[in-house]
Amino acid sequence: FETEDQRNWSDSSFKTYSTPLHIPFPAAVKKGDTMEQKVILSVTNQSNQQTIQQTAGEPAGATGNQRKIGFCLHPKKRQLSQKETEFFKPNKFSHYRAEIDLYTSGWQQQLADAVTIAEQLDNKLELVLFFKDEYGEPLKQFIQQAGYVAKYIAAILLLDRKYAVTPPVLMRQGYTMIKEAFPFIQTGYGTDAYFAALNRNRPGDLPHDFVSCSLMPQAHASDTRTIIENLESLPDIIKTIQSFTDKAIHISPVSLGKRINPDAVEEKDYFIADKDPRADSEFTKGWKMYCIQQLEQADIITFLH
Repeated sequence: FETEDQRNWSDSSFKTYSTPLHIPFPAAVKKGDTMEQKVILSVTNQSNQQTIQQTAGEPAGATGNQRKIGFCLHPKKRQLSQKETEFFKPNKFSHYRAEIDLYTSGWQQQLADAVTIAEQLDNKLELVLFFKDEYGEPLKQFIQQAGYVAKYIAAILLLDRKYAVTPPVLMRQGYTMIKEAFPFIQTGYGTDAYFAALNRNRPGDLPHDFVSCSLMPQAHASDTRTIIENLESLPDIIKTIQSFTDKAIHISPVSLGKRINPDAVEEKDYFIADKDPRADSEFTKGWKMYCIQQLEQADIITFLH
């Protein structure tokens, strides 16, 4: 069996379960099989506490006053309705997150749709470029196509649909090519899934301007009380990220309900279209405000609309 620190999934809880993750999922257990478990507890008198002192008048975090709040749509939705445009324009979000599937024939239209929204709302773009195994030629084509709209792009996250986090070869190649063409565009490493994927696959010495992961409070339970309690895990996520990189932190996107199934075997099962019934409630407005407060040391926060 295994005990899991569920703060990796933005839950304020721990879970003990069988069988360990290194055994294939799902693990086959036949009728009549015997499973033996053993716990060894060691207790010492040593203390390893670290006290963090904050100077009077010092900001809560180095990036606390620089946070930028943006929004994104469900990946299958590429355009805003007139009502949505009227809502977003006066609220002055800093950026719009858009996903571009560079392995498909329609990615140029996806980019054009994203630029249209950026122009409508006077926003910058946070682009997520998805690849599938091949990187060089798609990157070259994107850079050529993006030349005329690069002024709208603030950040690019590089991802491969087949991997939980940015593959090292993509990060190195993509970072070099994008920075040579557009030095002002921040280029990042990370995941479209939970913090667990980023924590298991830290960037190390890979070149990157920021790291990114998503946040969703219903990975293990969906009741309202749990969703509220899970907000307490967010500062720990930020502290952990700060322990392995000094680059900017993007929490993107943040959604109340399940947006994706990161364990899906086929891409058609990856996106989840269901909308949480609490999404438009006063509760969710308060939950988002508390998210912003708890993520005070993140640089970018993007909410799913």
